[in-house]
Amino acid sequence: MLIENPGSRHFEHLLHLRKVDVIGSLPAADLGLLAEYGRERFFPKGAFLLHEGEPVTCLHCIVAGRVHLSRQGRPVGRAGPGAGVGGLGLLARDEHGVNAVAETDTVTIAFDADSLLETFEDRFAIFHHVLRELCRRVVHRLQRERPAIEGDGHQQRAPMASEEPLDLVERIVLLRRSAPFTHSSLSALAELARGLHEVSYAPGELLWRRGEPWNGALLLLADGVVDCTGDVYRQQARRGVPLGSVEALAEEPRWYDAVAATPVLALRGHSSEMLDVLEDNVDMGLDLLASVARGLLRLAESDECSGGGTLGRFYGCEALPAPE
Repeated sequence: MLIENPGSRHFEHLLHLRKVDVIGSLPAADLGLLAEYGRERFFPKGAFLLHEGEPVTCLHCIVAGRVHLSRQGRPVGRAGPGAGVGGLGLLARDEHGVNAVAETDTVTIAFDADSLLETFEDRFAIFHHVLRELCRRVVHRLQRERPAIEGDGHQQRAPMASEEPLDLVERIVLLRRSAPFTHSSLSALAELARGLHEVSYAPGELLWRRGEPWNGALLLLADGVVDCTGDVYRQQARRGVPLGSVEALAEEPRWYDAVAATPVLALRGHSSEMLDVLEDNVDMGLDLLASVARGLLRLAESDECSGGGTLGRFYGCEALPAPE
């Protein structure tokens, strides 16, 4: 039986949250606001914090005790004080979930999904911080991976028949084909589309080079093929791919060379303009956050299958000795 441990203990909550990955680096005022939404939970040894096969609906920041996690029959790791269990799955809207079982009597500060999302809505700076930190983790993983660039664009398509500039409707259609915005409202898409500017590149033209500083620029490919080459990364981006968006939102330098392989037509925007739209359209922002979190989760699972052992870390686990 789970026993609710009453009492706000706001300052103690803030100190514990300071140790948690991603949210712990929030400014003190924002972290203090977030702490107000947490409530203490006590789990006796053997109790489940989270169940596999169920959507993750709660983030548990462990205060005391130890938790064992497993997924799809495989151990994921153990989590101790300072770890945040379930956060990535919650943000990713992961319906498969994870088993999280208390190995010892355990105390957590728990944030249910509704409270966490309400915080994002009330304080955009907290949402922006979480989005930026997740994007940074994606960039750092991609620099060592060979995954496909996501988007609506890995099959050859006929070139656009018209050479006229894309009108608003065509821009909205292109945006809707991009995975994060599939379910966004037309009004939100129209607001985002109006801030994009059409650009073109000739074959062989350099879009950007590895190591160039972050400038916030991002591209949505409307036609053509772009070769993307990093240290180990080799991919071709095609129509519908939001090229450069992850590092723009992460505020990280370019980590691959991007060169037009064919004539390229793209819509160019800036991360600051996108963030303005997201602040006005909460659902669109949460969809984007979920898309980034799902991408990070897939990268972690792929690395785990190849023996990389990072899945546990992304689920909030840390290296702890096995219980005696």
